[in-house]
Amino acid sequence: MNFRILAVVTLTFMFSCREKKQVDVIAPSVQSLLINGSAESQVTVAASSDLNISYSIADNTALESCTFSIHAANNGHTHSGEGSQGGEYHLTSGTWAAEETVYVSGTSHTGSKSITVPDSIAGIWHVEVIAKDDVGYTTSRAVSLTVTNDNLPQISFTSSTPSISSDGIIYASVGSSVTIAATVSDVDNLSSVFVRVISSTGNTLNQQNVPVSGTSISFPSTFQNLTAGEYRIVIDAFDLLGYQATWDARLKVQ
Repeated sequence: MNFRILAVVTLTFMFSCREKKQVDVIAPSVQSLLINGSAESQVTVAASSDLNISYSIADNTALESCTFSIHAANNGHTHSGEGSQGGEYHLTSGTWAAEETVYVSGTSHTGSKSITVPDSIAGIWHVEVIAKDDVGYTTSRAVSLTVTNDNLPQISFTSSTPSISSDGIIYASVGSSVTIAATVSDVDNLSSVFVRVISSTGNTLNQQNVPVSGTSISFPSTFQNLTAGEYRIVIDAFDLLGYQATWDARLKVQ
């Protein structure tokens, strides 16, 4: 047999006998995400309370990392994985954020965290876990965390003209005016109250200062000559201890 033919036959035999590498096309999974022992996708807690968070992830071949995060749910973003789908638009009172990535190995990983909720916040946050495998596939699970806080000033919406529609938006025509009426109270005495119209990017376009005295104030606030666009009307209230509360409504002028 010709030497070249023999060499080709030998190489062909060697490659055909070599075991084919399996291609991983299966994404990892977030098997559990518990907040204070609850597996619900919506959990309510009080400010200053302790959160006990536990989670587990797995993959069919090999994990690479696990990312844990807490972030505000106030910009309408959604999550594609299991659990809370998000989509909340109301602004939060105060700021709170955390993120941590842990690099792991093997096909499973469990983790836990104990976190104290800040005493200066209220509103809705997302607690999210993202699992990533060694070929780059990711899967996430999120919980919607509502934080209540009696330390903050209490803002009670009374009415609006035009009224807030069933989808939570105030619709107004170009050139018209919008009036918001509310009551703000705080046992530690109020220091300041502002009513603002902000743009879709968060820039303040118009602000009115409400005179305050004592523990409670009721007021209307009117914004005139509206131009076309999408906005928020925001009430910010501060007490003498420095705590801040925020109320908002979406406004569409068309």
